[in-house]
Order: sequence, then C-alpha cells, then structure tokens
Amino acid sequence: AARSQLQGQISAYVNEAVTVDAEHAEALLERRAPVLDRLRFSFWKLVSNRPRLRRSVGRAINAAGLAIRRKLAYIEPLPLRA
Repeated sequence: AARSQLQGQISAYVNEAVTVDAEHAEALLERRAPVLDRLRFSFWKLVSNRPRLRRSVGRAINAAGLAIRRKLAYIEPLPLRA
C-alpha cells in the first residue's frame, strides 16, 4: 500500500513537472535531494544491511522517542468541550 502510494506521488510529480511546469521541467526533475536527506538515506541504507546495528539503532530511537513522549506528555487530561 505504501509503495503504491509513493509510486503514485512520484508519477504525479513527474507528470506535473512535464505538463504544467514544462518550462521548469529540467530543473524540477534533475535537482538533487537536500544534503540532510541524502545523509539520512545513506545512514538507513547502512543500518538496514547490518542486523545487529539495526537492532541497536532501533533501541536507541525507541528510547529517545519514549523520553520525548514523557517530556511532552500532559500531566492532566485536557478538558473536552461538550
């Protein structure tokens, strides 16, 4: 499901770049991803090929997420309007 949605988004982007934004198509289709996105992709590609590293990174991310959720969690429930 997620893969088909991504494929649909890519198709829509390319179609729009070639038809609606035809004068800017070359710039839109050949631009590189931002450096942070490329680094993130490279990191996850490295991690996904190493099961032990993937598990340890997963634990670290889960621990960080738990800490963030605890810090951002409300102490009292929010009152609901009727």
